[in-house]
Amino acid sequence: PVITPEGTVTATVIVGETLKARDELVQSLWLRGFIEQALVVLAGAAFIWVGISRQLRPLLRLRQEVLARPADRFDPFDPAPVQTEIRPLVVALNSHMERLRLQLERQKSGLFPSLREYSRLYGLTAERLRKTEKESIVMHPGPMNRGVEIADEVADSAQALIEQQVTNGVAVRMALIYLLIGGSANVVA
Repeated sequence: PVITPEGTVTATVIVGETLKARDELVQSLWLRGFIEQALVVLAGAAFIWVGISRQLRPLLRLRQEVLARPADRFDPFDPAPVQTEIRPLVVALNSHMERLRLQLERQKSGLFPSLREYSRLYGLTAERLRKTEKESIVMHPGPMNRGVEIADEVADSAQALIEQQVTNGVAVRMALIYLLIGGSANVVA
């Protein structure tokens, strides 16, 4: 119904459109929407990539410093030039290196004539590991002196659970510290 000054009149509107025109319109709208969404996704991915790579740069620099350092150099890294978020990692790394340095000094203190003899008498080698059962696992709480206490090939073998042990040890110590400073034991992560 259409209301006019003379009264209500019934009007019929007929819209004529071919199926081809309708399909072209649908395809055009869909394609435009898809292209806009794809551009938004690509722009978002680019921003995320740039952000992540920028934030990882200090960590990658620290990694390069660690890798470039000779195995017998234990002086601490300077935490001042790194980002605030990475400083605890540098402090932990320095603590780890100090423990390794002390461990090597104790081994050199005369209990054994040389590190080579210590390794020969007590070090875990691939040959010694082969003499155990196939289900044997290798564990070490860290830090470890590769090539002295444990051979590289053993530490990196499929039987070694060293990384998991160290990771879990950190989590357990964090939980204990949390409980000791008054945290609730009923917290579930």
